[in-house]
Amino acid sequence: MIFPSSFLPRAATLLALLALGACGGGGSTSSPGPTPPAVTETLAVSAPVWQTLAGGKAIGLAASTATGAAPAWNLAAGSPGSLSAASGATVNYTPPASVAAITQVSVTATVGPLSKTMKLTLYPDPGQPGLSLVAGRTGPTDGAPALDGQGAAARFSRPQLMAAAPDGSLYVIDQDGQPAQENRFSVRRVSAAGVVTTLSTGNDLAPGFPVSVTSIAADRSGNVYLTTGARHSLMHLTPFGGAVYKLGADGKPVLLAGVAPHDKSSADALVDGPPAAARFDGPTLAGFDAEDNLYLYDTPRVASGWPYRKITPAGVVSTIATPPADVTGLPDGSTERYAAAPSEGVVYRLNADGSKTVIAGVSGQGGEVLGSLPGLLNGPFGLVPAGPYTYALFSGQRIVKLTVPSIPYAPPTLAVTGPTAPVLAGGALVALNAQAGHVAQANWQLLSGSPGSLSATSGPSVSYTPPASVEVPTTVSILVSAGGAGKVLSFTVYPSPGAPGLSLLAGAAADSGTEADGQGAAARFKNPSQLTVDAVGNVYVADLTGNLSASFPEPYGLALRKVAPDGSVVTRYRNDTLQRTVSGIAVDGASNVYLSAHPSRVGVAPGRGGAIYKIGAAGTLDLFAGADSYTNGDPERLDGTGNAARFYYPTLAGIDGAGNLYVIEYTQTLPAVPVYRKITPAAVVTTIAALPDGLQNAPDGNRYTPGNYTVLRTKPDNSQSVVAGVNGVAGTQLGALPGGLDYVPAVASAGPGVLVVISGGAVLRLVLPN
Repeated sequence: MIFPSSFLPRAATLLALLALGACGGGGSTSSPGPTPPAVTETLAVSAPVWQTLAGGKAIGLAASTATGAAPAWNLAAGSPGSLSAASGATVNYTPPASVAAITQVSVTATVGPLSKTMKLTLYPDPGQPGLSLVAGRTGPTDGAPALDGQGAAARFSRPQLMAAAPDGSLYVIDQDGQPAQENRFSVRRVSAAGVVTTLSTGNDLAPGFPVSVTSIAADRSGNVYLTTGARHSLMHLTPFGGAVYKLGADGKPVLLAGVAPHDKSSADALVDGPPAAARFDGPTLAGFDAEDNLYLYDTPRVASGWPYRKITPAGVVSTIATPPADVTGLPDGSTERYAAAPSEGVVYRLNADGSKTVIAGVSGQGGEVLGSLPGLLNGPFGLVPAGPYTYALFSGQRIVKLTVPSIPYAPPTLAVTGPTAPVLAGGALVALNAQAGHVAQANWQLLSGSPGSLSATSGPSVSYTPPASVEVPTTVSILVSAGGAGKVLSFTVYPSPGAPGLSLLAGAAADSGTEADGQGAAARFKNPSQLTVDAVGNVYVADLTGNLSASFPEPYGLALRKVAPDGSVVTRYRNDTLQRTVSGIAVDGASNVYLSAHPSRVGVAPGRGGAIYKIGAAGTLDLFAGADSYTNGDPERLDGTGNAARFYYPTLAGIDGAGNLYVIEYTQTLPAVPVYRKITPAAVVTTIAALPDGLQNAPDGNRYTPGNYTVLRTKPDNSQSVVAGVNGVAGTQLGALPGGLDYVPAVASAGPGVLVVISGGAVLRLVLPN
């Protein structure tokens, strides 16, 4: 090959370089590899805790980058507090010593051209633990039209859900109680000052389509979101798919992701993607992270194993395995958990060991008393965090703020003693005492509707002054609280009985052979046989209305007659052909009447078996326990529940304060031996050794029973005396004692010093001698 002359010098140079390369000289190595691709920088921030008290704990902030570069941190102008460093993967934000109001703080992390801002919220000192009104009215407002206004001037119809925003405002889903607006609702805002404003309604979200809101929540910037879920309605029998909405600046819901309410079809499925492409089934908001990404639970239509969905502020939906720590904890970093128990009327703190501590309300006591803890709550529900140590909740149709005690907290033991003897209107002062463990003194508050007065509102003991008079037995309720513990002391004030003697309550002494409702002496009873008295002085009489004959020699038929304290008589139930003979009667605190009865004798054949019956508010006679009829082979008696139990000629002996009934029976074999049975409010029947002590006693501790045209008093030492009537002498004589009585089948206590007595065809009031 011939090279041009110009090539030779260059070739020699090239050969020389190659030779140097072959022997390792000249410092040269092999040719360089490919250039690695540039790393695209990213920035992610997190703040699991984003609420704190002024003067409280510092908040940890974190940022991560793709390159590992340390971001710069900046506290926005006007944001109080300080940062622990100007750069780094983590910094601490220290709040100022105090703030006058809820204050939002902005902290920005920057790396190169990228920056992200996190919102933190500072709260002033929440004050002493207690309950306070935010907004809403007391009273029976359920279902009434909603009203905007401030504090107690506002009214909610049927509040369902609530969310707390960082600025101290609350957002409420209030269901419209008007039947024509099935499943309709309003979104209502309650400002930090308690001003209630209606922002939008269900018609703004889906005109003509009944929608159910399943959750509502606010992110760290104050944006409010709500979800709709799958459900049926009277107007649309096909369930509709869920969607996620964001409240616009005008308070109207704007679709963020998913499809507006629509009847679900087989084409629907859980789908990720941009807003219009995404699909949900039954979404429920779970929380937000530091970048205001939204997280929710969904209900897959198939077993997909996708428990969580993530939605960016732009509405892009993805499915994730688990949410970040920003979402799962409480905003203030607290590890304490609280729960409202509507049926118990309390808010509990859920302790780590599984136990519960009552923080607000008194278990089993309704009503509403605000102020220092525990107070009283009316079916509390919808509890949401509203700042450090602060919660908002519904109490009835009102919104109440609860400030909880700081931890550790243990309410003191509280023991309260009340009246030791019956309390009479116009009677003596009643001493009340409280022992509250380490707390020096108790607070006393006479609840609304309770007559009388207290000598003081605080102290270890107070005196109660009864009212001058009451028409009927009246319950007095006093809230006693100390150091966060509370009890409601309840007792009854009875009308003053007056002078000893006999007076007519209703009916006529002579047997009229018929029955009639009416007032006092105008009323008539046919064959009154049993009676009992409820807590407010109403007398219930079992009037046996069947006509006796050779074929039916034993009283049968039943009219349950109610005699009010003023003597007016009405019939609650009647069946003249009922082939049962009533042997006993009792009434519970809800005015349900219970009767013991056995099948009536037909001809010479005795009835067998027996049962307990109940007449409730509906006025029907229902089998409560035992069998309605005896079947050959049935056991003489058998414990069990409801109609699985068996009785043999049962007689109701009484009822206790818990609503348990007690029955006396006798064995068939001679000598007859008494058998005692207990029946719970759930109709569970058991055999017991004896009746509870004092079950059949009057308030004075004595027992009163029918005698031979008399009423007998049996004292605890079993000594006996006549308190009314003359032994062996028939005839009703009203006025001063001893007076006179006809046949006396039943006697019952009607309060301290007062009995009601059946005398022939009349119901009499007997005021006992001292």
